[in-house]
Amino acid sequence: MNQQLATRIKIFNEDYLQATGRLVTNFVCPITLLDEPVELIKGHVVSQSLKNCSRVWVPQRKDVDGAFSSVESDLQGAIDVRGRTTDEIVTDKKLYQLANPKIEFQGKEVKHRIKAVKEQTNSETTESKSNSEVDLIAYLPKDEVKDANHIDVALVIERDDCAAAFVSALQAAHLTMFHLLGYYYVFSYSGNRLRTILNDYFAKAPNKKRERIALAKEMHRKLMRMSIPLVFPGDPIFSGTVADKKFLMIIDESGRDYAWGIIVRFKDDYFAVPLPVSDETAEQYDLMMTGSLEQLLVRPAHLDIENRRLKDVAVAAEISTLQFIENGSLPMDQP
Repeated sequence: MNQQLATRIKIFNEDYLQATGRLVTNFVCPITLLDEPVELIKGHVVSQSLKNCSRVWVPQRKDVDGAFSSVESDLQGAIDVRGRTTDEIVTDKKLYQLANPKIEFQGKEVKHRIKAVKEQTNSETTESKSNSEVDLIAYLPKDEVKDANHIDVALVIERDDCAAAFVSALQAAHLTMFHLLGYYYVFSYSGNRLRTILNDYFAKAPNKKRERIALAKEMHRKLMRMSIPLVFPGDPIFSGTVADKKFLMIIDESGRDYAWGIIVRFKDDYFAVPLPVSDETAEQYDLMMTGSLEQLLVRPAHLDIENRRLKDVAVAAEISTLQFIENGSLPMDQP
């Protein structure tokens, strides 16, 4: 086993003993709570494939980590495809597979394929140069093609990546808090609520990627507001809770905090994963989860942590209003 991983496992096993008074034989998974002799790996809080993101990792079971890899790769695909031109997508095999576009002719989808142009060889230098161009071959109905010299086809990309972002954000938020507060968080009221949701996904996760995405979509429909996209009017004031220990304290009209919005960053996308403060505020938290609230009152806050134990929470004086909009995102309206 990698020495770094072995050292980190020992640290978390000691943390588990302090939090519960019970010894660990192997390692207690923060999602399943199982202590079994299985393969352990470095479980990154945010997928390594996403650039400009945290590289923090915690020990994790390989099978649990793998169950979430399908939705993480789908999220990565959405981020990689975003903003790319049509030419870039159809000339890059990987982007083309991620985008999975369809070709429409006169409003109807038609079969198509792409064929890479063969390498061209310079006869003078005998050097082979790869040509990135491809031929896009579309199979059009002959009786509907009026002018073969002027054929308009449309490349259509339809992706619904909300579910992939949803599950990825929930897992990242859970591992963020596990990294920061260890088993103290896992066995807390908020940690147990999120852990139960993630464990349910792991327990039901089928083997095929397509079926895992379908399961993620089902979870997203039921628990949509557990992963809230954030839109900032200017430069983001967060780097992700795992990196800067900052989060959003969600308060009611009296100023009482009833949820903490853990910030997860996926490259240029930010999400807040609300966790209930305690069982005493569960009713207000559940009201937010049902979607009956049109806006949230929040205060930026910062966690003061030492040796995976919470020492203090510094809360900003200013209050911001987050308005829910049609696509579910929350633009921050600074006072």
